[in-house]
Amino acid sequence: MESKVPLHIFVVENDNLFVRILDYVFSKDILYRFLDFKSGEDCLKNLHLNPELVILDYSLPGMNGYETLLELKEQNPSVHVIMILSENDKRLPAEFLNAGAADYVIKDGIHEEKVIEKIETFLARENVFRQVTRMGRKPSLRKKIYYAVLLALLLSAGVYYYQ
Repeated sequence: MESKVPLHIFVVENDNLFVRILDYVFSKDILYRFLDFKSGEDCLKNLHLNPELVILDYSLPGMNGYETLLELKEQNPSVHVIMILSENDKRLPAEFLNAGAADYVIKDGIHEEKVIEKIETFLARENVFRQVTRMGRKPSLRKKIYYAVLLALLLSAGVYYYQ
């Protein structure tokens, strides 16, 4: 029986309620391990855990989210980062994307749902394309064929749907 290594997801946010909501939503699946940090410095101290995804708030005590993003990308260029911005920071998304963030969410009252949707999209993509390689093995021929057939079916369904 295979033991599966959970994907580490860092949540760098000083809003405890938001962190608890994310933890509750994703705690049902043992494939994900959420680790929350209250500052960018704490997050960076734990990069040895090799997070797959970092949910990073811009407004942090001490080192802000932009500075943390720059350091994260310098130390681990492949980490996927989703920035969280307040409504007052609407001018910053382009800067974050240029610095290496994969996506962003602006807090506007129901940002939890938007963040959860973006996390689910990332995790779905991770499960299909990287789950096996994380365990140090290449996909078997059967799995490669399965993914190829699945991709072909999805593409043909999309083409048929849009005709």
